[in-house]
Amino acid sequence: REKDTIFDFRISEMATRDNIASAMKTSDLKQFIEREKAKGSGKIPLYELEMYQRTANPFATYVLTIIGIAVSSQKKRGGIGVNIAIGLVVVLIYIFAMKIMAVAAENVGFPALIASWVPNIVFGVVAAIMYRFAQK
Repeated sequence: REKDTIFDFRISEMATRDNIASAMKTSDLKQFIEREKAKGSGKIPLYELEMYQRTANPFATYVLTIIGIAVSSQKKRGGIGVNIAIGLVVVLIYIFAMKIMAVAAENVGFPALIASWVPNIVFGVVAAIMYRFAQK
C-alpha cells in the first residue's frame, strides 16, 4: 500500500526498440543519448553512431560522385564496361569499409565519430587523387 522506492524513469523507457534512434530528430537524439548515458545503457555507441552518420552519409554521396566522374572520364580501348567495373569495385570497397567501421564502433568500442568519418576521409583523398589524374 505504501511506496518505499521512487523510480526515475518513464514507462516508455522500459522497452526501447533498437531502431528508435533513426526516427528521432537530431536534437531529440542528443537528449536521448544524454539520458541513456545517465542510465548506463550499453547501447550508447549505437545511438552515437546513428547521430554521426547523419552527417557522414550525405558526405559519402559527394565522394562517390567525384569517384564516378573520375572513372567515367577515362577512355579505354575495352569500352565503357571496364570503367563501370572499376567504379563498382571502388564503391563496394567503400561501402564495405563503412560497414566495418560501424561494426567496430558498435561492438569493439571504437569511437563513433572517428568510425563515421574515417572511410569518408580516406576515400575522399582517393577521390581527389583520381579526379586529379582523370582525363579532362
